[in-house]
Amino acid sequence: METSFSELFKSVILGLVQGLTEFLPVSSSGHLALVLYLFNWKYIPLYFTTTLHFATLLSVTVIFFKEILKIFSVFFKGLFLKSFRKEKFFKLSLFIIIGTIPAALAGFFLENHVEKIFSKPLYVSIFLIITGLILLLGEFYGNKNQKKFIKVDSVEFNNGTVFDFENLKNKNINKQHTFDSNKNKEVDFFIKNKLKIKSKNLFFGNLNWLNAFFIGIGQAIAILPGISRSGTTISFARFFGLKREECVKYSFLLSIPVIFGAFLLEVLNFFKSNNSGFNENIPIINIIVSFIFSFVSGFIAIKFLLNLVRRKNLNYFAIYCIGIAIIFIIIIIIKK
Repeated sequence: METSFSELFKSVILGLVQGLTEFLPVSSSGHLALVLYLFNWKYIPLYFTTTLHFATLLSVTVIFFKEILKIFSVFFKGLFLKSFRKEKFFKLSLFIIIGTIPAALAGFFLENHVEKIFSKPLYVSIFLIITGLILLLGEFYGNKNQKKFIKVDSVEFNNGTVFDFENLKNKNINKQHTFDSNKNKEVDFFIKNKLKIKSKNLFFGNLNWLNAFFIGIGQAIAILPGISRSGTTISFARFFGLKREECVKYSFLLSIPVIFGAFLLEVLNFFKSNNSGFNENIPIINIIVSFIFSFVSGFIAIKFLLNLVRRKNLNYFAIYCIGIAIIFIIIIIIKK
């Protein structure tokens, strides 16, 4: 089948939009819906969505390959050996499983209903505004809650003396003791006197079973087109005081089972819709182009966000979501 320039252009746009917006907190489903509306494209073929999800799955897998191997290794060892169950990666694997359950249930029971919203750009725009508000709230409460708990290893006084919790003999103060700045006078004293508080890079600080479940609910809400999956999971994690970098990394790891599940579902639907399992009329060049653009843009988006959150907050994405939504609402009103 010959590929026209318009179809090739469509492949490039869909690949770029899927790759960039799957991991940036701006909603991939929402942007795909608005792109369809903007260019007056009727639908995205099933083989396209399957390809796009496989490409984004591959991009996040490549970047977190070592972490994924470690999680799988420790998880299966922990199933049989009790000693591995205390490993941080074993707990992380359980958090990911817990966080995936709400999204899996939402996808199973609500998928058919949600597909109707996909073709309604006004609803998608409203959901994008909600995404922006969630991001703003996540940053506001995240900064507030993160300051409540400080994991302290040592404090350096103005005269150069170092108060080292690591070597304390006082049994009442444990290594990496958690100070609640609302209750403990020690931390208030350290902060007021501008003393240097040294702390280690903790492994997903305040994450626990309950937090993981609520973050999973955030991921489940993102089944609605316009609600960002990464945006809700990052923001929900920020509500519980996790550091921004930890939230982003956890969100990416949490996305892997969901994207993989969506990919498998689309593969099954593809073979169901094609009796022979393969349709000779499928433009192979379009698949290759959309795959490449989706994979590369997804890879860049992940690297970009991981680097950005070390220096900046997510309010920029919140403003973008609200702004683009307002623009499309105006366009929709004018067109009517």
